[in-house]
Amino acid sequence: MTENKPSARPILTVSLFAAFAGLGLPNGILGVAWPVMRKEMDQPLESIGILTTIMLIMSMVGSVMIGRIMSRYPAALALSLSLLALTLVEFGIGYTGSFAALAVFMFPLGLVMGLIDSGANLYGAHIFSPSGMNFLHFFWGVGALFGPVIMVVALDASGWRSGWTIIAALCAGITVLLFGTLIKKKWIDIRDDGKTGGEGEEGPSETEGHANSKAKVLAALLLFFLHAGVLFILVSLLSSFLLDYIGTGESVAGISVTVFLASMTGGRVIAGVLAPKIGTNTIIRLGIAVGAAGCVIAAISTFALSVAGVECGIVVMGLGVAPVFPCLIHETPVRFRGKLSKSLVGYQVAAEYTGGALISLVAALLFSHTSLVFMFPMLALLFGGMAICNEYVLRQSVK
Repeated sequence: MTENKPSARPILTVSLFAAFAGLGLPNGILGVAWPVMRKEMDQPLESIGILTTIMLIMSMVGSVMIGRIMSRYPAALALSLSLLALTLVEFGIGYTGSFAALAVFMFPLGLVMGLIDSGANLYGAHIFSPSGMNFLHFFWGVGALFGPVIMVVALDASGWRSGWTIIAALCAGITVLLFGTLIKKKWIDIRDDGKTGGEGEEGPSETEGHANSKAKVLAALLLFFLHAGVLFILVSLLSSFLLDYIGTGESVAGISVTVFLASMTGGRVIAGVLAPKIGTNTIIRLGIAVGAAGCVIAAISTFALSVAGVECGIVVMGLGVAPVFPCLIHETPVRFRGKLSKSLVGYQVAAEYTGGALISLVAALLFSHTSLVFMFPMLALLFGGMAICNEYVLRQSVK
């Protein structure tokens, strides 16, 4: 199909990759800055759970909205305006002086992040090959990797407000790029390309009821729910764990989130090389097992108060969790039959947002009233639940 791609495709590719990098930039920086922000705003540890919950719920709303928006308006306009809104919100957070105002900003922040996330994925699915889609998510990792680094440097130099301002300025540059391509009419209008339904799609077969059983669908959704819990606990609470329990400095605590995200980014490259050789399902199983092993390493190191050991566990967890989400999305049409395989992808993403919101909130409340020492054992339980759900879905798929 590459012969049908327009000559403007390189600038489209650059624009979408940049947009996804911009989306990744704010991911993780709230958790990095929270130990300092909460002291300035006189807030308890669990307050970050409130902020995360608001943001993730609104991201889910944005993900649901984007389908209707992009069916009515050009994708270029929708994504450009969303990036502009993201830039303005990030600038606003940089001037926030109270927790109440910060909570208010979480509503538009989550909404526009959901719009960009689902919008870029939807558009990319129409113009990219599977390889291109993998690179799209790689650039999200690049943004998520450098966001915490920027915040750590800002915390050492001038404070968390300048960190948000710098990231907003970077998003402003990406916004200019998107509006430039919009003005130059370099984007393809996908509203009437007819790809949403698929060619030759048949109605449900007699075996679809069993292949797509309710229990199997629920297990698949729970798998994404638990996967999100692992990610958001680490991103939002890892810095607080290292700073308040292990006793590291702010720089070490902050950079640890970057270490985790960097290992995730590298893990996706490794999984991309290995998947054709050993199979996607094997990659998923290995990822969950490696992630659980990382939890064990970090938990043992926690009791020994070994910063190096905890960091090693974090790297192993990042490598393990890296391929799980993209490989599960890739396997959805294989594990589920008929029209459900298309709609289920959206429900799985919604389950991811829901899991991130609820599990991170529960974890913050739990650790606030007990101790952060239980963080890695809790993560190990989540990995165990993921393994059970994955094996159940697989066994139901081969019957």
